[in-house]
Amino acid sequence: VTLSGQELPYQLRSSIISERVLRIQEGCDFQLNRGYISTQIGIGRILAENSSFSGGGSIWLRNANQISNLTNCNLEGVSVQCDYGVQALENCEFHLSGVSCQWGGVATVSNCVFSDLRSYPFNLYCGSVELENNAFENCEIEAIAVAGERWRHDVTLSDQGLPYHLIGDISTERTIRIEPGCHFDMYDHGLGGRII
Repeated sequence: VTLSGQELPYQLRSSIISERVLRIQEGCDFQLNRGYISTQIGIGRILAENSSFSGGGSIWLRNANQISNLTNCNLEGVSVQCDYGVQALENCEFHLSGVSCQWGGVATVSNCVFSDLRSYPFNLYCGSVELENNAFENCEIEAIAVAGERWRHDVTLSDQGLPYHLIGDISTERTIRIEPGCHFDMYDHGLGGRII
């Protein structure tokens, strides 16, 4: 499915779940109204370029076999969740919301701007991020949150130039590989948590 830019915005009245490729072309304006745009688990991908998303809600990228891309997009209060595979976010502006990764998902985030966040820009619940050349404007916390109850996938955490904040216990029977250079704040800022 291809959605192209129109004079009027797209208003989401219910959530969209794509089993194929959803192409969101330049100039699209989505008002999510607290709904979400998602790929079906393991199927489909989202390719969005030069588009805007607002109104709360989220975009879920959930395919381990194909990379979804958001490029040059403006996200106003809309979060992005990356599950299962590697997903790419490039040259995007995040206002009031950030990125989360779970189920072994990896977000590659490059040249993005995060502004006015009151919480963490990156939240890992059994996932990881690869960051390059991102900027933070008026964000209360510039760190990567790590939490979750059961991590069911192997995950590698590497030095991304931001501290990791362990904000809750992590229980796993899989491998969590922590590479050299990672800095964990486990007890600063009222934080607490264990890796079990």
